[in-house]
Amino acid sequence: MVRFLTLSAMALALAACGDNKPAASAEHAQFAKACVAGGTDQAHCECQATKLDGLLAAAEIKPEVYKVLILQAEGKDDEAEAAYLALAYEDRLQPVHAGEAMASCDTPS
Repeated sequence: MVRFLTLSAMALALAACGDNKPAASAEHAQFAKACVAGGTDQAHCECQATKLDGLLAAAEIKPEVYKVLILQAEGKDDEAEAAYLALAYEDRLQPVHAGEAMASCDTPS
């Protein structure tokens, strides 16, 4: 379920990765490292981590949602799904919102 929601959301956004970057969160390095280890370009992973940091700083996603995305990036799909299912019901659309923001890094500027 988590994989479907995140991947579906990532395919939706079309904006380029912006230059306005908030300070990196503790999760930033963990997400970017897992993303690169998964075979994605460093700049692309940094863009995605920066987008997630922005959402976290704006309280648009909770730290628990960021953790789900980190687990997913690490390839720990079963743990990611369990963490997703442990989210409060009202928080379960946050990964979709995060996926949309991360997908904006896919569009060339």
